[in-house]
Amino acid sequence: MNFIAKSMSNTKRAAAAIVLAAVCGSVHAGPIGIGAFGGGAQTTTFDGLGFPFSNAAPLVVDGHTITTDDGTVRYTNFGSSCIANECIGNNTDLGYVDIVLSTLSERAGAWTGAALPGWNTRADFFDAADVLLGSVNLVNGGDVALFAGWEDAGGIARIRFNDLTTNSRIVVVDNLVIERVQVPEPASLALVALGLAGLGFSRRKRAT
Repeated sequence: MNFIAKSMSNTKRAAAAIVLAAVCGSVHAGPIGIGAFGGGAQTTTFDGLGFPFSNAAPLVVDGHTITTDDGTVRYTNFGSSCIANECIGNNTDLGYVDIVLSTLSERAGAWTGAALPGWNTRADFFDAADVLLGSVNLVNGGDVALFAGWEDAGGIARIRFNDLTTNSRIVVVDNLVIERVQVPEPASLALVALGLAGLGFSRRKRAT
């Protein structure tokens, strides 16, 4: 009987662990590629917005607030540095493009680059308390944009794209992609509670 009770207890424990894993989802935190985004991802393309070449910051697009080091946001077709048609950039060499996201996001990123081979950029990702979560360095990029992304279950609130190369070129950003923090649904929370209750019951039964 003790063996059977222990086997049942282990089974309930395993079931509860599966429920918790399903609700909590990925615990990964770090750099990601565009392939890591799911069906709930939202993309801001910056195409066809009708802005002039030079715009005073902050500039708000799809709820994202965009600023730069000198308060000017450039908007045009920067050639192969844009994924398609127009994208945004800063206004100075060694400057930055800073984007406060429209919503706290579990995954976030964008394509970045410069219209000159050999560029180097760094994307810094911050949480809601403005604490640096991590950075992605893109080194010796060619004349096309590369993707820099980050994942953190606690939520990403802001990204800063930094130009690290003195080359009389600006840093360019296109196709900003975000995926919101997933909040467990009430039904999922009920499953967790049920699993925990089962664990408590099995422990009490074993103690008697």
